[in-house]
Amino acid sequence: FTDIMLMNRSPFQLYNYDAGFTWMRVHVIDDYRAVIYELPIRYQKYLLDANTSADNDRTGFDAQGKVSYRLIYSDLESLTLQTIGEVQYSTGKNYRLGAVRVPATWITKLPFFYSTLGLLNTIAAEVDGVYYFNNDYSRKDIFAKASFGVTKRFGEQWSSSLDYSYQKNFSNVDAAKYSKAVISFAINKEL
Repeated sequence: FTDIMLMNRSPFQLYNYDAGFTWMRVHVIDDYRAVIYELPIRYQKYLLDANTSADNDRTGFDAQGKVSYRLIYSDLESLTLQTIGEVQYSTGKNYRLGAVRVPATWITKLPFFYSTLGLLNTIAAEVDGVYYFNNDYSRKDIFAKASFGVTKRFGEQWSSSLDYSYQKNFSNVDAAKYSKAVISFAINKEL
């Protein structure tokens, strides 16, 4: 896998990229339930502004261990619960971290008369605990995120989605405390 992110950094330009691979094993319990084991490992590169301290460079390796429980109760409806452990070893000492992440996603049809529209409702929540083990300030964060979305499928391969999420980062470092709301619209094609 690979990702590239561009941002408006005066001017609009490359902000970061990463590349990696994932080992995955799926243990099927029955027609409706499965346990998925994953081990993604990636290398990420961040392009720093000229005045950024080398201690704040997030460039480096990241490894995760994931265990997911997936319950599929119709063609389009599902519940996924995950536990993720993560270790990131960056070039800059302030972003070396260990984390435990607990995300959950529930996809279900909208109730009542909305079900005739063929819309799916996505409800997701995540709580993360992050410890930055070499940080100058002994930084520890707790991250919480909740999201709600609506998805419409068009045939077997195409779908569009509209999502709203709200996240808040609690930290013992004042500069790391923030809240963020995001609205996103996506068009997807499954290959």
